[in-house]
Amino acid sequence: MPKHQLPSGFIEYSLDEQVKFNYILRTIQDEYEFAGFTPLEAASIQYSEVLLAKAGGEMDKEIYRFQKGSRDLSLRFDLTVPMARYIAEHHRDIAMPAKIYQIGKSWRAEKPQKGRYRELYQADIDIIGNNSRLAEAEMLSIIQNIFAILDLPEIAFRISNRKILAGLLEAYKVQDQAGVLRIIDKYEKLSKTDWLQALRDLHIEEKFVDALYNLVSAKGVVQEILKLLESQNCQHPIYLEGLQELQELVQYLELFEIRKYKIDLSIVRGQDYYTGTVFESNLEGLEVYGSVCSGGRYDNLVSNYIDTPITGFGASIGVSRLFGILREEEWFKAMNYAEPKRGVFILSEDKLPQTMQTIIELRDECGVAFDLYPEITNFKKALQYANRKNYTEAIFFGSDEAKAGEVLVKNMQTGEQEIVLVEDLG
Repeated sequence: MPKHQLPSGFIEYSLDEQVKFNYILRTIQDEYEFAGFTPLEAASIQYSEVLLAKAGGEMDKEIYRFQKGSRDLSLRFDLTVPMARYIAEHHRDIAMPAKIYQIGKSWRAEKPQKGRYRELYQADIDIIGNNSRLAEAEMLSIIQNIFAILDLPEIAFRISNRKILAGLLEAYKVQDQAGVLRIIDKYEKLSKTDWLQALRDLHIEEKFVDALYNLVSAKGVVQEILKLLESQNCQHPIYLEGLQELQELVQYLELFEIRKYKIDLSIVRGQDYYTGTVFESNLEGLEVYGSVCSGGRYDNLVSNYIDTPITGFGASIGVSRLFGILREEEWFKAMNYAEPKRGVFILSEDKLPQTMQTIIELRDECGVAFDLYPEITNFKKALQYANRKNYTEAIFFGSDEAKAGEVLVKNMQTGEQEIVLVEDLG
């Protein structure tokens, strides 16, 4: 194995790709803050008992876990659980409801495949201390706005509510409810035969297996699915509560002008900490790549660490997966992802003090953004570098121009060049 090879499931971008990646991160951050969310950066390493308190599903097997002395530590597998621990520790000092965002890395020791990495960037928003469908719909509208600003394909949401299935399973008197939900979560990964057999292996009555399949596989417009749920004749209070919340969410999604969404009861999310509304989303026409943003309500997560009940709802953009899709589809060719770039080159030591003073004034006083070539060079070498860096404009400080307080400015896209006064550069 070459000494410079990365471990499987980890990824590094080229310098040009990293510029585009960072543009996406900045766009997400700007929109989160524009909508009133406050930043949090929880620690990457947590005590294992904190992360395992409510991970559930397959996640227990995918945590990077290690011992340091007597301490049992793990790398975070998502941003939600460390945030919940932070809220548990600091909730007395935080005004509720709290709107929080996090942008950072998580680590999962899972089998790497297209769109799934062992080290991944996520961009989360959470509303803590609020149990409102208005808040849930607002967060989906923020996500929709971000994808529109990035000029990406339309994002389509698939929504559900865990209480609906939980209430049904209670009515059916199913013992292993967590096991059933994990099987439902694999609906799109298994054949119909294997999926039904997995449910039967949990010793569920055949009529209930059929009923679950009919709901999970139901397709149709939103109102048709709601009518199907109303016709189930299930009077369990948890079921009725979930149905009411789903109906209310649909109303707010319409008010927030969410353009693409549908009800999909196969959406339950893998983590056991979800309690109510859950959702996943895809880019229209690129569904084969899987969900690019997901989340849900977790009303009991914080109470794993303290006795105080604190509700929460979160949404997470899988930035690494999204970027992988954009690279695969060569989407950046049509995407306006960066500001015009200026390069500044010093071609002579003549009047160097005046040249440097002008350069400093341009950046610090006039606010002109540029990339200063880090040595005195010649015109040919400067042009080669400017072309390779894809500058839109190159500014040259030469000896003749310096004497007259002028610079040579070359448009790298059209090839046109002109002599301008330094004070006109801004």
